[in-house]
Amino acid sequence: MAICPVGAIGPLNTNPTVIDSAIKCLVENSVEGSESLIVGFACNECVYRAIDEAGEERLQYPADLHILEVPCTGSISAPKILQTLEAGADGVILFACDTKLCHYGRGARMAHNRAKVVQNVIRQSGGDPSRVQVVQMIGRDAREFAHTAQKAVDAIKGRNGG
Repeated sequence: MAICPVGAIGPLNTNPTVIDSAIKCLVENSVEGSESLIVGFACNECVYRAIDEAGEERLQYPADLHILEVPCTGSISAPKILQTLEAGADGVILFACDTKLCHYGRGARMAHNRAKVVQNVIRQSGGDPSRVQVVQMIGRDAREFAHTAQKAVDAIKGRNGG
């Protein structure tokens, strides 16, 4: 369901219309004067648990990162990533499972491949391909989430995150 190549099946709360509406709301309601808006798509099978844990532990991660939970980052198409950037996001981060431990088998690999396609499109059009990042994570490691989220945001903003 999460990586159906044509999007024929999926849960009601994560269909393309709902994701499009969420992106539109994020862009339209971004805080005026804020440094940037970065949209993160997070796999609900492993990465979103780490984000929940980060919240429970009150760990800090970049305030300009806004995360949308999806069944699998492999369900986010290259056109959807481009659409998110065109809508006004400064960057996109795909928070994926480890490719060897992906619950959907090939979802994390699909996310990587789609990010590469989008990075190539951006590069060919003269833009900065680092606006699209992929972060691989395993399970509920909240501290790893906070650290890797900061590094990915820094890469999008053109800073050397450490």
